[in-house]
Amino acid sequence: MGWGPYWWQGTPYTMTPREEHDALALAGEAARRVALPFLVVDVAQEQSGRWIVIECNDGQESGYVGVSPFALWQRVLDLERERAG
Repeated sequence: MGWGPYWWQGTPYTMTPREEHDALALAGEAARRVALPFLVVDVAQEQSGRWIVIECNDGQESGYVGVSPFALWQRVLDLERERAG
């Protein structure tokens, strides 16, 4: 649905395309396993480069730190329209 950095304070950072792919793949697998309709998955990258799941929360606990809430909710609507067919 959306993703962004966890911390808004401090030095800004970005992910490489490969890091983004790997982080989103891990978060997607965690979401698949938890199987909840509205979920937030926090992931982090270890110094080794390995991605790990920090925690999973109900979506309403999300602070949208690095995610535009408007873009997120538009994506929710788009996916629901696609699903309804």
